[in-house]
Amino acid sequence: MKPRAAASNLRGMLKTSLCLLALLIMATSCSTNSDPTKPRSASASPKTVADFQKAGDKFKDVLRLPEFETTPEAIKATADRTMATADAGFDAIGRLPAGQVRFANTVGALDDIGFQIAGTMNRLLLIKETSTNATVREAATEAVKRLEEWSVGLDYREDVYRAVKAYADTKPKLTGEDARLLEFTMRDYRPAGRALPKAKRDEVERLRKELTAVST
Repeated sequence: MKPRAAASNLRGMLKTSLCLLALLIMATSCSTNSDPTKPRSASASPKTVADFQKAGDKFKDVLRLPEFETTPEAIKATADRTMATADAGFDAIGRLPAGQVRFANTVGALDDIGFQIAGTMNRLLLIKETSTNATVREAATEAVKRLEEWSVGLDYREDVYRAVKAYADTKPKLTGEDARLLEFTMRDYRPAGRALPKAKRDEVERLRKELTAVST
């Protein structure tokens, strides 16, 4: 996936996750018997989470119940761990020689990293808005600010961009969602100012980080 860790994209992912949860509930409701006078068949029984997980395997979907952080210490630890893990993944991409770039270790790896970041951000944004504990809400707010500012910088990793562009320049014969993922990855580098001179690109990065701070 493209670096969807960008703050603007992560908020959209939270909305998407909530929409998917609503759809899951609707799908479960639709599987019930609408006529109470008729006996319910086994196939009409509501599906379990395990059933949905199994059905999603062939689409490479991952469905699991989130474990929410409940203390300020846990929230900080989660944010620290998320950034450290993602940075290590980006470092691995950035070290790739041009002759070793593949879909899995560039665009695919970005997608995997982005998925982990989005999962953390979705939980912390929800905690920030809904926790009944003011201290926990404040900790989540600070963690979201840190993650959003840090995530802006991911778009400006020169080493990662070099590796991803090196792969794109091979003009790989991709189809379906893989082709679309590569297209969107390269497209989303442009709003970050990738085509601008470095001085102006640095200014765009600074302004984006400032925006995330004030918007949170």
